Amino acid sequence: LVLGGDNQTLRKLKSAFSTGAGISAVIVNGSGPVADMLADLYKSLETRYPKGTEWSDEEENLFQEYAKRYKREGLLEASNDEDNLREIMMARNLVRTEQVIRNQ
Repeated sequence: LVLGGDNQTLRKLKSAFSTGAGISAVIVNGSGPVADMLADLYKSLETRYPKGTEWSDEEENLFQEYAKRYKREGLLEASNDEDNLREIMMARNLVRTEQVIRNQ
């Protein structure tokens, strides 16, 4: 479950997905900057390129557009953040997003 998160969240998710243990993640959109970034990119990729078996050039191009924006916003700070984010999105069959509903 990803609520809010920070750059360590990217590293931990990538590591969890890499184990092959079938670990999945629920990203709670609206809970904080890193979770929102993950949910935003996930939704954009899934809308245009439903989960396939291989990462396409089109997916990489879209990913690069978003990565540039996230870097400008200070969300991808560490040298390996972009690679971690890419690996997470390549394994997006293990991701589900949920929206935070706030009482007003």
